[in-house]
Amino acid sequence: MAYNYLYKEHRDITKEDAEYTLTAKKLHEDFLENPDLAKDLYLNKTLVVKGQISEMDNRNLTLDKKVFCEFIMLPQNNFKVGEEMTVKGRCIGFDDLLEQVKLDQCSFIK
Repeated sequence: MAYNYLYKEHRDITKEDAEYTLTAKKLHEDFLENPDLAKDLYLNKTLVVKGQISEMDNRNLTLDKKVFCEFIMLPQNNFKVGEEMTVKGRCIGFDDLLEQVKLDQCSFIK
């Protein structure tokens, strides 16, 4: 029993239902306006976030310059900066220095 408690299965965010669906701008505003409430609502939760790609590389992209999304590997689609995108991922916090919300284990929603 102790083994199962200590070594839980890894979460598969792609198979989880999102607890919240919102825009990148709204998510960012929530963290700026009331960081404690936003942490309670979103931290370690599965989110679906919509926004426009403002930056990207081979593993990450940023939506509306406000939400940083980390992927294991971006699929070889021809995504472009400026394109509207919907992403599902786990919220891991807010970066005060860059003023961005951070998501990991992200996947694209079609």
